[in-house]
Amino acid sequence: MKSSDLSKDLELTQFKLKTVERDLLVFQKEAVSFKTELENLRSSLSKIPLHLDAIDTIERMVGEGPSQLGIDRVNPKISVLKDSTISAAWENARRGIDLINRSWSGQLIADTTIAITRNIRNLIAQ
Repeated sequence: MKSSDLSKDLELTQFKLKTVERDLLVFQKEAVSFKTELENLRSSLSKIPLHLDAIDTIERMVGEGPSQLGIDRVNPKISVLKDSTISAAWENARRGIDLINRSWSGQLIADTTIAITRNIRNLIAQ
């Protein structure tokens, strides 16, 4: 081979190497981005059982009827979610519970479970 051919081969090899290095950098950035997205998704998904537990506890209370015990069971389930919309909905529902007459507003209870369900949907969509 002539030195000019070797020089061209070297030039072509260097160009290919730079292209591969550039592609590798892009891939590394994408890998970091995917890792971050996966970590965020795992974090969001780990919160869903707490939300479902709150819904289960509310449904249990609904099935048993209005009682202080039911309210006391739901309170910490709502609190652990640390969501102001859910907390406000539950606070409205609690105000609508009449323990003396054993009655409540079903819509206010439903508003709480709707807020929890929306939050689950938002966690999944992240």
